[in-house]
Amino acid sequence: MNSFFISYRYNGCLPQGEKGRRRSKYQLQRRSRANGIKKSKHYTVKQPQTSKAIQDKEQHSISFTLSRSQAIIVEYQHDDETDMFQVLH
Repeated sequence: MNSFFISYRYNGCLPQGEKGRRRSKYQLQRRSRANGIKKSKHYTVKQPQTSKAIQDKEQHSISFTLSRSQAIIVEYQHDDETDMFQVLH
């Protein structure tokens, strides 16, 4: 499966309104390198702050606290086949 990223660029609103041929436009661009992530592994720990995944600044990870003495850590790794993007207005 081939995937690619398209970013949207918005040039703003026109002061007189969006009428006729004078409308704001979106510009589409393909990303040169995918920036997606995928789940690699998950495990349960007693103290998430002492986990290597949480302390490593290069590692994408999320910690879900279940109780004071238990948390689940989900680690993610780079995925060359997907993209993450956000369209903000």
